[in-house]
Amino acid sequence: PTGAGKSLCFQLPSLYRGGLCLVISPLIALMEDQTNQLKLNNAKAASLNSSLGRSGIDRVLENACLGKLDFLYLSPERLEDQYFKARTSKLDVRTIIVDEAHCISEWGHDFRPEYQKISRLKNVFPNAVWGAFTATATDDVLKDIIQQLNIENAQIFKSSARRSNLNFQVNSWGDPEIEILHQAISLNSKYSKVSGLLYVRSRAEADKFAQRL
Repeated sequence: PTGAGKSLCFQLPSLYRGGLCLVISPLIALMEDQTNQLKLNNAKAASLNSSLGRSGIDRVLENACLGKLDFLYLSPERLEDQYFKARTSKLDVRTIIVDEAHCISEWGHDFRPEYQKISRLKNVFPNAVWGAFTATATDDVLKDIIQQLNIENAQIFKSSARRSNLNFQVNSWGDPEIEILHQAISLNSKYSKVSGLLYVRSRAEADKFAQRL
């Protein structure tokens, strides 16, 4: 589940194993958050993203080639970058991780097709240990991840996403606006401070509900 320590499940074994760990991640914000956390724990980590510029990317890749990094975060698109490909023979990659691995199935077929090319790294780093981590994969998505990554005899570790501090209910409403306002009034009369999230379909609806609530 989210927040249960998936990152530790690959970061600690990778540090023990040594060499470089490639972490394929979908969003710059996620990469920066994890690299910052690793640095706070005295691990050597960096991410490749467009905000670095070409000279910054060259510097990060050079450090990786010289063994000055424990973790290198990058997007699936960056794997196709010629500057990255030119240096793969100099990288001591012993661990390859796909973070937010549900993106392989949910995005890879059309939105970000580079996700379906990740398994090519098996030919580039044949001795690397692979892992894929996600909090949101259904059984069908899980099967698709294993197939797309071409992982034979995959070991699967699952735990319940159920949270003791969260409650769920499903209602069929005649008028959702009235029901939402009623729920807000009911909660505010019961508790002194109430916070929550309301998801709507458009920015106009968000503005409307923000004003009415």
